Amino acid sequence: MHAASQAREYNSAMENGFTLPDEPAEARREPDACEPGAKDSKLPGALPFIPNLPLFRRAGWGLMALAAIIVAGLNSRFIWIDIHRIMHRAVDHLGRDDFELYLHLWTAPLILVMGALLFPARLRMWFPQVHRWAGRFYLVTVLLTSIATLRLAVHETEGPLTVFGFTVLSVLWFGTAAMAWTRAVQGRFDLHRAWMVRNYALTLTNVTFRLDLHIFLLCGVPFNSVYEPIRVLQWIPNLIIAEVLIRSGFFTGENWKALDQRRVSGKA
Repeated sequence: MHAASQAREYNSAMENGFTLPDEPAEARREPDACEPGAKDSKLPGALPFIPNLPLFRRAGWGLMALAAIIVAGLNSRFIWIDIHRIMHRAVDHLGRDDFELYLHLWTAPLILVMGALLFPARLRMWFPQVHRWAGRFYLVTVLLTSIATLRLAVHETEGPLTVFGFTVLSVLWFGTAAMAWTRAVQGRFDLHRAWMVRNYALTLTNVTFRLDLHIFLLCGVPFNSVYEPIRVLQWIPNLIIAEVLIRSGFFTGENWKALDQRRVSGKA
């Protein structure tokens, strides 16, 4: 009888989710996401299919790198195909800005892919010398190419909006690269990484411009109505997104709850 009573008590407790008297409550409690060694957990109310933050970062980087490689491959065709046939908007620069134009065409694919490959922390940790020299190559190339694109922007013939957009983009591209280099030399690597994110957000306009353009075209917006505004102002949403990710701690947070606590505490 005593054994049967214990069995009924056990079954009733398990069905109702109670803790048995001889089972410590701590053993059944889920660890808080911010406790040392705790696994990542989602914010209250988060959708169940959202992965933990480190996995989400890796997936996001993978998509970004894949898009960068694809676009870099498409851009590479400008090197050996007649510009007059496929880049009618660049024809006005031929004969006046040949060096700047071809420098931009040759370096754009390299910059796009190299920048994406600098993001993984494992490269920085396992191969610090490779990361350091790849970063130097990336920044020097951006600094030189941004000067060339500034000259191309000033000589644009497609109207004041194009001149304004490309000029600002070139100046910001140069400035963020210079700041990233300066912070690295100073040994302030947290700030260096933040400036590299801002700089690559500008580099990535090469990708996001095409993505946004095709989204608008699929929605039925006429090409002539949307091409120029997206083409010259794409750097604005890219920089906003980069700044939000930097200030939220997205690139360094261990879990989603840590990001939410950072936002609530005003540290973002």
